[in-house]
Amino acid sequence: MDKNIDIKAYVDESGNSGKNLIDKKQPFFSMGCVILNDSKLNDVKKYLDNIPNSFRDEHGEIKGNNIACYDQALALQIISEFIPEISEVFFFSVLEKRFMIAGQIVENFFDYVYNDKTDVSWTYKSKKKIKLANFFYDTLSDETLESIHIAFLAANSEQIKKTFNQIITEIKGIDYEFDLVSTMLGAEKHIESLAISLSGVNAKNSIAKGVPKHTINTPNVTTFFELIGRVEKFLEYNKQEAKLVFDNSEQYNKVFNELITKMIKALRKKVPISAQENFQAGFRYLIDYEVKESKDSLGLQLSDLLTSIINHVFSKIIYKQDDQLTKEDILLTSIVYFLTTESQSGYWTVSKTISQRIGRIVIKINELEKIK
Repeated sequence: MDKNIDIKAYVDESGNSGKNLIDKKQPFFSMGCVILNDSKLNDVKKYLDNIPNSFRDEHGEIKGNNIACYDQALALQIISEFIPEISEVFFFSVLEKRFMIAGQIVENFFDYVYNDKTDVSWTYKSKKKIKLANFFYDTLSDETLESIHIAFLAANSEQIKKTFNQIITEIKGIDYEFDLVSTMLGAEKHIESLAISLSGVNAKNSIAKGVPKHTINTPNVTTFFELIGRVEKFLEYNKQEAKLVFDNSEQYNKVFNELITKMIKALRKKVPISAQENFQAGFRYLIDYEVKESKDSLGLQLSDLLTSIINHVFSKIIYKQDDQLTKEDILLTSIVYFLTTESQSGYWTVSKTISQRIGRIVIKINELEKIK
């Protein structure tokens, strides 16, 4: 399919560490999408041409991470003014990798298929699963979280059993709303079956031929799947057709192409994710897909600015002490918070610890107003 489509949905990512969820230098993975009409590309070029060369790489391409780190006033202008004005709409999704590991513990050891003491209510996303993932996030040591992540990737029953016992040891004696240890032990005799299942998910060709091992369970695929669903809903609401343009990625080109193709060809149907959420299969408005190099696409460069700045807010600002926060730090965090909680633009999957930290930073806006 190669139609002339004026509306493009440009998608880029930041914080990519692939299957490695324990990369301390990149604790978050972010993906952003800027939906742009071709008629706006000249305006984008003029804006980007005015950005100083100090923020460009050796090829002359502007890198959003450089702006996010060294000119937060410019980053603030890009996020709060330029992108909202120039684009049809923009979206972003953020996933905290450490929290994803905690979530995998719940998904694997409390799935009723592999646990005699749980039921079908543990199948879909729910508040009780999120609460339990937060418990593991707050309670388990970094060493245990790293060990379980490695064991799930290896899909080796002995490794999984060893880390399973590590978890039991660390949660014993800690109060929870139900007998957590007893419930978790319902999975003990199913570890071999779980390992076989994980091995199948991790295997090559699980989505498309030639896809590298472990691709399917990376934050990249999880976030992409969530993001494009929101893009399709927006296009459907506005009765607009669009082409998806994604930055070239050797590992993910095939799997993203396969996912898009399946979603376009699928029967139109709402697939339940939880009691409150549905995913729309059978795309009708996101009708084509293209891979481009970022240096050759103004739209992708704009999406890189969005995604890199968003990821910087999560990866850097939230770890600063209160007295280290600049005015721009607080304003950037507040904008991201607003876009996530008060609009459809943002979506995050982060621990309660991180969301509370962001909330505390947002409260400082009142202090800034008093200073004025």
